[in-house]
Amino acid sequence: MSNDYGLKIMKKGKDISSDNVLDHIFWSKHPSMNVRLRGTTSLTTTVNGAGEPVVAEETISHNFGYKPQFMAFTRSYAEQHLSKFVFNNMELVNLNFNVSYADVGQNTNESVNAYVTEDDLVITASIWGSSLYFSGSVGMEWTYNVEYMLFMEEAVDLPT
Repeated sequence: MSNDYGLKIMKKGKDISSDNVLDHIFWSKHPSMNVRLRGTTSLTTTVNGAGEPVVAEETISHNFGYKPQFMAFTRSYAEQHLSKFVFNNMELVNLNFNVSYADVGQNTNESVNAYVTEDDLVITASIWGSSLYFSGSVGMEWTYNVEYMLFMEEAVDLPT
């Protein structure tokens, strides 16, 4: 056939001659990223003796020698405690995630971020409340379970 192209791996029950990309597990005609490392980790935000938020940090070593492209996801505190109708039926949020929302007499602020270096994936998290009725921030304890994937492809700066 003149429309044959490279390697195809089809979903169970799908015909090899299908041109519908959704019928394929893999099709070399379309570029895809290659997962080099995949895993899960947990980090728990804490508070100091004054009740202020302490940033939680987790470092995962990959030792690739270059900055890989990556994806990381977690469940938001808001998803667990606010109505799904209010929070748009969100389940997993992509990092870098920073949000502020009204919650039971205070504003809750949530920040979960990730970045890569040549050797590590670093994930940080913080969650705190603030209110017109008190000064400063009040930390909250919360555990984030983060799923991550590091790809073989190198992260490159976007052109400016």
